[in-house]
Amino acid sequence: MYKILLADDEVEVLEGLKVLIPWENYGFRVCGAVSSGLLALEAMRENIYDLVITDIRMPGLSGLDLIKRLREANPSTNVVILSGYADFRYAQKALEMRVLRYLLKPVEEDELIEALKAIKAEFGAFRDDEEKPEPGLGANKSESDENDKLRLIISYINENLSQDLSLKELAAHFYYNAAYLGQALKSELGESLSKYLNKKRIDEVVRLNIHMGVPMHEALKTAGFQAPEYFYRQFKSFRNVSYQDFKKGMEKGAEKQT
Repeated sequence: MYKILLADDEVEVLEGLKVLIPWENYGFRVCGAVSSGLLALEAMRENIYDLVITDIRMPGLSGLDLIKRLREANPSTNVVILSGYADFRYAQKALEMRVLRYLLKPVEEDELIEALKAIKAEFGAFRDDEEKPEPGLGANKSESDENDKLRLIISYINENLSQDLSLKELAAHFYYNAAYLGQALKSELGESLSKYLNKKRIDEVVRLNIHMGVPMHEALKTAGFQAPEYFYRQFKSFRNVSYQDFKKGMEKGAEKQT
């Protein structure tokens, strides 16, 4: 089991995280939970944890300051940030500090589980590398760091669909060459950024409008679609059915279940 330390100054968030998911089912155990960055620093001095999940803003010692202090003592400290702030500045700083994930509050159960699965796989790959050292280990680490950065950018994209997520904008904020970032994301995603964005935004409109009853104009705005006509064209292109017909079918299906 990988040992986890939780740090958040909001007691209800801290307690909620403990029971949000069955941690041990995914190879992790919550072995510590503290309500400040200073207490987290003290806990890390007294015990060894494989992963720290911390709020980004806490009184006394913020999550970013905590990471800095932890890295001074142990550069390989693994950290996931929880943030209530969908802000490029925080994401950029987290990227520079090589955090494993940048998750926005309130974190969903499925999102946390997917993050843990990916992190566990990364831990396993790292341990395999340690057991089988090969020439070019530095290059492998560099590639791993780059993959971590790309995953952080993708996590940011998923949590900020309403924002301008053009390749040009992402490259500027994350200090990448736009052409390079486009190719790197395509390799990581298995498809172009524009195609990936359209799929995610379409799914978000469906979730908000059909499943949650959010008015269409608000759903489109939240999902990042500026023009309704563009959404309808993209929906039909990806789903091979008009949105109106799709929605009617979903509503009929729901009626049959009631």
